[in-house]
Amino acid sequence: MPDTPKTLHLESVDAGERKFSPSQLSLLVSHCPFVKSVRLKYLPNDAEEQEEEAHLAKLAALGDLDSVSLSAADFYGHLVFRQERMEPL
Repeated sequence: MPDTPKTLHLESVDAGERKFSPSQLSLLVSHCPFVKSVRLKYLPNDAEEQEEEAHLAKLAALGDLDSVSLSAADFYGHLVFRQERMEPL
């Protein structure tokens, strides 16, 4: 069986209307550092929300990211208005 690459050279991730979980967000950031465009629905449940990894601020680690489309999220809880300008938290 071939080794799984540590980095995927994806430039776009479109999850459509499917719910994106905090663990999926962590995997995206750690394994897809070259992503330029992300489209997702991000509504973690209460148990997931307690995890520090559940925060949308993780997207700021994607240096090439220039387009984010969120069909649903806790915009104020995740300070999305600050993410628009990619300010550090």
